[in-house]
Amino acid sequence: MNEGSASPNRFYRSRQDRMIAGVCGGLAQYFNIDPVLVRLAFVALTLATGAFLLVYIALAIITPERPLGEAEPTITSRPSAGRGRELVAYFLLGLGVLLLAGNRGCSEPLTGAGSGP
Repeated sequence: MNEGSASPNRFYRSRQDRMIAGVCGGLAQYFNIDPVLVRLAFVALTLATGAFLLVYIALAIITPERPLGEAEPTITSRPSAGRGRELVAYFLLGLGVLLLAGNRGCSEPLTGAGSGP
């Protein structure tokens, strides 16, 4: 095997494709998806549970920025009409499950709220 030919895909915060800390841009580069979809998912999940704000802050602290000499990868798979609809459908399905779990009283593990003493 020629291990030196392909560098491993590592997760970094983006230096160029960033709105706040580059976490969503870095996730989009890592998974090769449109960064707008990642940002929309983070905003919607933060509004739904609130816990994703803590996830974003943790990722911003823990994840290193892309090294200065390393080129930012280009995202090659912008969603086409079919793929975009599929991603939106999965996103809405996940959001619906989270909201349903919240209505059923199952959101304690997601939000950290407990029925303490």
